[in-house]
Amino acid sequence: MSTPPPVLPPTLPPVLASSPRNDSFSKQAALFSFLAPFVGIAIGFAGNLAVQTNRVGMIVLGGTSTLLILTGFVFGIVALMARKNMAGRAFLAEQLPACA
Repeated sequence: MSTPPPVLPPTLPPVLASSPRNDSFSKQAALFSFLAPFVGIAIGFAGNLAVQTNRVGMIVLGGTSTLLILTGFVFGIVALMARKNMAGRAFLAEQLPACA
């Protein structure tokens, strides 16, 4: 008489040690605020050649570039306000390496 094999409990996959996320919202907002003007200006230069004769295209392109630059400004203010509770610590010295 053969005995059935023992029933083993289901095994869970091993938990992988993930590195702590160091990119908080304020760091992402600072990075966006830093890069938005450059991207907006680049879009303006590159798109200007494509829509030189189209008046509506120029308006849309200018609006898009302006909106991107203003959004970067707003996110810069948000990043500064989010870090307000870090009194005594250098904000720029902490945030700029995240941009690099």
